[in-house]
Amino acid sequence: DIPLHPVFLASIEESDEIILKMEVKNADIFDRTLKELKVETRTGMFILAIRRRDGRWIYNPAGDAEIRNGDLLIMRGPREGEAKMREICEG
Repeated sequence: DIPLHPVFLASIEESDEIILKMEVKNADIFDRTLKELKVETRTGMFILAIRRRDGRWIYNPAGDAEIRNGDLLIMRGPREGEAKMREICEG
């Protein structure tokens, strides 16, 4: 992990939004697109990046990006969206 710059860290801590990373473990969402899952509509969370199991990154993924087993999602959004996002990712 890369340490965050203190200014960036302070801005995150004081923000109404949070930044999260979650691993996808829920087989019900494997091979479904972000558009199909309506993540932002359902949770308020915006997917910033996806890291595939092979280490490849997809930044600012489009709606047609498919979610795969073991993907790591980096997202930002309201604190209230975290529980719903966990439910989606972990089942």
